[in-house]
Amino acid sequence: MARRPASNPTLDASTRVAVLHGKDAYLRSRHTSELRAALEAEHEDLDVLSFDGLSAQPADVLDECRSFGLMARHKLVVVDNADSFIKEAARPLLERYCQAPSDSATLVLRSDRWNKGKIDDRISQIGAIIKCEAFSPAEAVGFVAAQAREHGAAIEPATAAMLVERVGTDAGRLSGEVAKLAIAAGCWGVSGNSGNAKGAKAGKAPKGSKAGGASEREQAPMITGAHIDELVGQTREDEVWGLQDVLIEGRPEPILASLRRVLDNAPRETSVLVTIVMIDLARKMHALGRAMAAGENPRSVTGKLRIWPFERAGAMVERARRSSPDRLRELVHAAIEADLRQKSGLGRSHRTIERLALKFAAV
Repeated sequence: MARRPASNPTLDASTRVAVLHGKDAYLRSRHTSELRAALEAEHEDLDVLSFDGLSAQPADVLDECRSFGLMARHKLVVVDNADSFIKEAARPLLERYCQAPSDSATLVLRSDRWNKGKIDDRISQIGAIIKCEAFSPAEAVGFVAAQAREHGAAIEPATAAMLVERVGTDAGRLSGEVAKLAIAAGCWGVSGNSGNAKGAKAGKAPKGSKAGGASEREQAPMITGAHIDELVGQTREDEVWGLQDVLIEGRPEPILASLRRVLDNAPRETSVLVTIVMIDLARKMHALGRAMAAGENPRSVTGKLRIWPFERAGAMVERARRSSPDRLRELVHAAIEADLRQKSGLGRSHRTIERLALKFAAV
């Protein structure tokens, strides 16, 4: 098989092994759809098989890749939770497979994390390793423009920035909001397919076009700031509940920055809501920690606790797994104590919340 360039990784019909890693589940799904479309265009029939890396055996999955399909000429084999799937003992199996991958199968490994190793060079020769992390604000603006084009609409850079400021940089939410706004602007159908997620990540326009160019603005319905004001409401409560994501991530600097953005110039009752949000998160993480310690399936527990969206549930499970039920119970007690201090007027409200937030980073 011909050697592929290691830089600027792409997904196409020649991809034999792909690694899609990072916290953004929407981008992992989008890249997978892009690859599937390329394979379907190349092969008359495509068989798609999915495995959960938490339970699948590496030898069984690789045997599936090597075996011939009864009906389809090519297989797309997708393994989620690949970081659990490719343990240290299993890496030699994958390394040997990558030395001679099946020409009739494409293996996609998806996970929040990926531990670099010598296998990365070989995968880059026969496929791609793509990081699926949250957008920066500038990347998010480019992504919004690309999404608008896919729906046959146009959007000015300043208006795209307004949308990003309103809802944040989450790719899945931005995609849904743009779809809604495109309809409001007069686009009732979708032009093109799922598009190139890699190009959207970089904020690039399709070949032959310029983002926000004059010809595009003349031909396509325009998404305006008025559409955003009418259809994309962001309440302070939405913003406060969004703090749970950064608390789960557990990095002190982003936590404090997000808190200050929410609390600065906010009415006093916002501080009370913030502690309620923290109590809710601490209780759910404690319940998850206890359930996993008792051997329960975390997926069933997230459903009972009504943890949503899916990306938050997965991140919460992983964070609870890295801690212990005792430490999480202490976090619940600390959150309740902070709430009591808030309601009784003891201490400085913002400092109380900041100290509690840093305890989330420490568990």
